[in-house]
Amino acid sequence: MKMNPLHYVLLAGIDAAPSSGYDLTLWLANLGRHFWAAEHSSIYPRLQQLESAGLITHREQLGKKGQIRKIYRLTKSGREKLKKWVDEPSSDAQVRDEQMVKVLCFDLLSRDRITEHLLRIREHHAAKLFHYEDSLKQHRQNRPKQVKLGPLLTLHRGILAARAYVQWCDEALLLVAKTESRR
Repeated sequence: MKMNPLHYVLLAGIDAAPSSGYDLTLWLANLGRHFWAAEHSSIYPRLQQLESAGLITHREQLGKKGQIRKIYRLTKSGREKLKKWVDEPSSDAQVRDEQMVKVLCFDLLSRDRITEHLLRIREHHAAKLFHYEDSLKQHRQNRPKQVKLGPLLTLHRGILAARAYVQWCDEALLLVAKTESRR
């Protein structure tokens, strides 16, 4: 099986804690959202591929609502494959920020509309920053003696990225205001 990055993301999530597909979706939406985006519909086929390749296994468990849930765990070969991958150098991060493409074309809009958009973007990233900082606080309260370095490092990266986006919005708003006042 040819492994793609999402396969490794799922192995990493399962390594963090035995998980169902739904648990992994939540994990990506919360802890992982500052470093990986995946459609819910892409997770289950990848889990099946990982299981067919012998990298994960599952046991069935009764869920809170009476449904049967598959709880996935890494196999020995899955952990070895993940460890090998983690130890390899990474390729440069691919950035796909649709918002920046729109910003590139902001000259098509009035200064008022640009300001409205920047304020909305700032509010969105300020909310993400609040969420990440709250997660960090909870992480420290819940695991003061068992701090896992990986989640802590990725959370710090998310905080810095959200903080930088908020700062960029503040600077952009000032620049738009200066540009407006010169007209």
